Amino acid sequence: MMNEEFQNFVIDEFRSINANLSGLRNDVSGLKEDVSGLKEDVSGLKEDVSGLKEDVSGLKEDVSGLKEDVSELKYDVASLKEGQIRLEARMDKSDERQDRFEQKLNAVYEQTAGLSEFRAETISKLNSIMEDNKSIHEILGEHEVSIRTLRRKPV
Repeated sequence: MMNEEFQNFVIDEFRSINANLSGLRNDVSGLKEDVSGLKEDVSGLKEDVSGLKEDVSGLKEDVSGLKEDVSELKYDVASLKEGQIRLEARMDKSDERQDRFEQKLNAVYEQTAGLSEFRAETISKLNSIMEDNKSIHEILGEHEVSIRTLRRKPV
């Protein structure tokens, strides 16, 4: 019986090994599936990395464009500053001219006031002379004045 026991023992061991092999096959099959999933994941990662590379390349181009735009803006701002400086200089000159015009206008106002006073005085004096002339006319008579006026005219 020893032989039979040994055979049973071997058979049991084979069954055990067979069961273990079946488990190992399942495990290997699971590992194959996992490896296949990992390959798919790695492939997806490669695609994602490729997409990221394209995005980074696009960002680099955008940044390059932005740098150019900023450079142009700096140039434009510098031009604007120069224009503003020129404009301020022109404004200063205009202010100086306006000050001179105001001084001249003030002088004209003063002269006009003086001329107005002179006119008023002249009119007053002319009125006085006219009154005096009327009085002289009355005193000397109209004929005497006419004779004297005629004498003064050259013939």
